[in-house]
Amino acid sequence: MYDEFVQNDAPVDVDVDYTYDASTRKIAVTVNAKFAADLNGTYRFNAVITEDNVTGTSSGYAQTNYYAGGAYGPMGGYENLASKVPAADMVYDHVARAILGTFNGWPNSIPSTTITSGETFSHTFTYTVPSSQNPDNINVVGWVSDFTTGEILNADEGFLWEATGLRENNNQASLSIFPNPSNGMFNISLKGFSTDVNIKVANIAGQIVQSKSHNITPNRINQLDLENLDSGIYFVTVSDKNSEITSKVIVK
Repeated sequence: MYDEFVQNDAPVDVDVDYTYDASTRKIAVTVNAKFAADLNGTYRFNAVITEDNVTGTSSGYAQTNYYAGGAYGPMGGYENLASKVPAADMVYDHVARAILGTFNGWPNSIPSTTITSGETFSHTFTYTVPSSQNPDNINVVGWVSDFTTGEILNADEGFLWEATGLRENNNQASLSIFPNPSNGMFNISLKGFSTDVNIKVANIAGQIVQSKSHNITPNRINQLDLENLDSGIYFVTVSDKNSEITSKVIVK
């Protein structure tokens, strides 16, 4: 159903612009919309702030794992983990931190109920990043929704650091590998890398046991297959012409 739905033409093009003031930690998120169809109804802008690479050690960060035991099929290695994955093994991406337009969207942010194809609208939201959140890991998501049905007509996502240059040098990129530990099949999430990367895997003695060039999809989940390796600790290094990051993984 999803594969079919995403092939549909959206009645509105959406993009988000954003600025960040490091001195005040304030983000200004402007959601822009250009309608590609004539519409009648109540439509609203909305925006959500999300954070990646969220970790914690308290029990609330542990993850109930319904895929444990494999009865529900494969899930990136979670089928081989316990029914309760410890907090120390969990890294959370796309953690919603704030809904800027309230649950139903910001009232009158699109003032017209009769919209003509080609019309454009925009609305700006603001958010102050608390000290407990890392601006380097903040993403902004903006969309247009139908207030009557709740349907999101189209959306766009941006990564704050890409617009602000918050990260510099080797810190421009981020790497998240999960679940960890795993039986050898890992999910790998990369941000800030080019589409062509080299992934090297070294054992605890520093010997390279796997080295491959990969064509990855930026800002999406990709798979890393280490099932051919023995159980143990390994170091995964992802690099392109600008960045290099190493992360420790455990093959069970």
